[in-house]
Amino acid sequence: MSGNFIGQAGLFHQTFNTQQENIELAYRFHRRFWGRGYATELAIALIDWGFNTRHLSKIIAPVHPGNERSIRVLEKSGMIFRGSIEHQGHIIPYYSIEREDADE
Repeated sequence: MSGNFIGQAGLFHQTFNTQQENIELAYRFHRRFWGRGYATELAIALIDWGFNTRHLSKIIAPVHPGNERSIRVLEKSGMIFRGSIEHQGHIIPYYSIEREDADE
């Protein structure tokens, strides 16, 4: 293990606004670590932690249009395309997963 910082990820209130209920899965990695499966592994682990430790009922993930790599990560982690959502002043596509989806 190198101990190098490769990026960050977590579950947050959407746009860091604690006054609303949406919990967002977010991640970003240094480009040199893309394509190694880290994002998918981390997304799956965060979803599991969110549902089983934090007892969340739903997790969302807004995604920039055309970001096919992130879309694939979200799909592989069990998230489902749900439509569009307002995110930081823009209407963009989003995915989500509900506890019932994960239990199947």
